[in-house]
Amino acid sequence: MPQCQKCKRPKSAPDFQIVTKNMTRTSKVCSSCRSKVAKRGTKYRTNSEEKYRAARKKYLKSETRAEYIETTWKSAPRRAIRAVDMREQRKTDSHKRYRSSDSYKKSKKREYEKMKDTPGAKLVHYIHVALSDATSGRRGHFSGKMEKYTEFSSNDEAKEHFESMFEPGMDWSNHSHVGWNIGHRIAKAHYDFEEEEDIKRCWKKANLFPQWATGEGGNCSMRTKFPKKRKLIELKECWPTSWNDILPKKSERVRMECACNMKG
Repeated sequence: MPQCQKCKRPKSAPDFQIVTKNMTRTSKVCSSCRSKVAKRGTKYRTNSEEKYRAARKKYLKSETRAEYIETTWKSAPRRAIRAVDMREQRKTDSHKRYRSSDSYKKSKKREYEKMKDTPGAKLVHYIHVALSDATSGRRGHFSGKMEKYTEFSSNDEAKEHFESMFEPGMDWSNHSHVGWNIGHRIAKAHYDFEEEEDIKRCWKKANLFPQWATGEGGNCSMRTKFPKKRKLIELKECWPTSWNDILPKKSERVRMECACNMKG
């Protein structure tokens, strides 16, 4: 009678068999020992994930990493903190490599050709370029399209709007595709740009803010996410016309987010 290498007890042959969909193989450890090991592994993974998420949440809420280290370093898993740093750095490096690749350039060219064939998307593109140029100082005169489709009346007013919401580390020198750029609290993907009213709602002041291009919540992370319900209610004037002044239920908003992320 075979003996289990884990508990050292003799067991019958069926106890050592592992039956899967495609095959049956023999193990050196009995079924009861394998079950105990699996349970311990599940418990370990669950506890580790909870610790990691708790550490990540504290870390991201802290103003600086140095402040976090001084206050809660001893109580936080160090490996989890380093993992957050490394992952964000990898995202940034990967993004830079991708933007310099031929596949990215071909993709942008396809997007541009598609945009040119869609009047609404073409107009929104021009508004985005005009607003970016106005805030960065590249455009001296005030754009007629900005005057018609946004609530800004001058380039200086646009700059003041974004400056008032700058996060630590943001300034006009890092206004770029790898620094910060213009973000929409309700993403552009939720609007119908064939409707003029939707274009105006998309580019209302309340819907525009400075957003980091990369990192958690960055607008180059390819993840579209709605604000919290309370913030969405405050943004009622910016809601897409397709909502008919009725806030979609949470389940519907999640479905809309998934649909936009699959498009992106």
